[in-house]
Amino acid sequence: MPDVLETVEKVKGWLDELNLNYFVSQSGTEIMLPYKIDDKTFNVRIVVAPEWMQLFCQIMTANEIPQELVSVIHANLLLANFNLNEVTYSIDPEGNIYSENDLPMDSDLVTFKSELGAVVFGYQYFFEQLAPKIGGAVEKISKSKLGMT
Repeated sequence: MPDVLETVEKVKGWLDELNLNYFVSQSGTEIMLPYKIDDKTFNVRIVVAPEWMQLFCQIMTANEIPQELVSVIHANLLLANFNLNEVTYSIDPEGNIYSENDLPMDSDLVTFKSELGAVVFGYQYFFEQLAPKIGGAVEKISKSKLGMT
């Protein structure tokens, strides 16, 4: 099994090869990747642990989610998980929503690129497809996050 810091170096090499900017945390086990779609920038984080690396970006914080729409949002996320290849929506214990993927430490560039693309696509898909379908405050937040106020 590869060492965590060796894997971080491998991931940095992939990001360099993909010509993507990134920042490494002081701990050396997390990478923050500012990702830009059109004029909007959002952060993809890569956390490297002993057996897995997790790629994720936050879509909405728990306090942004209207209580009356929680079940509708969750149902739409589950359906999207089923319908979309490679895209995984997740909710952490606090209720924040993410687009994320986990990869084993011995992944290669092709797999990494696919999983990273799926995380970015999941972020974009939520705001461009799911939020307008859900409507209400979620659609307003999505327009704001996409710069379409």
